[in-house]
Amino acid sequence: MKKLITVIAAFLLLGSSVFAEGFLSANDLTVGEIKASQNEEDGFVINASAEKFVLIEDKSKDPATCGEEKITNRISTKGSGSATERSFTFPAKAGETIYIYARSSNKKSARPLKVINADGATIAEVQAEPDAEKKDIKAATVKVPANGTYTVFPTGGGAYFYMIKVAK
Repeated sequence: MKKLITVIAAFLLLGSSVFAEGFLSANDLTVGEIKASQNEEDGFVINASAEKFVLIEDKSKDPATCGEEKITNRISTKGSGSATERSFTFPAKAGETIYIYARSSNKKSARPLKVINADGATIAEVQAEPDAEKKDIKAATVKVPANGTYTVFPTGGGAYFYMIKVAK
């Protein structure tokens, strides 16, 4: 019996290390300012500083939908980001997909979002659609090319992030 439990535990441990699946949801965050980098579940980090903080906003009176999830908070970057500020860093494995549920803070034009690897190389540039009246937020997707750490941030101005998910 002990061998069976050991084998099952080893399989579960090995299986969990094959994929870095996880997510960051604005619903799991406390409303208010984040003025320093903050570690979250599944290896996600919200990168911020006192000068370039992010704001968690209560949108319970105007919730959005990300896939099957009803989102009642959002993360406002309050401006453009970088690898170290107003950004989100997380682990991902080759073959997984990054789903970025975000909107431009501009009601009329999309906002570019950059995805970089740990070396600072751009992996992809996607668009956060304008913050229109639509409640359903479509994910921008990026295929992960290699195991590693990735960072997502807006360029050219602020964006609202609702959820970032890494999945197979």
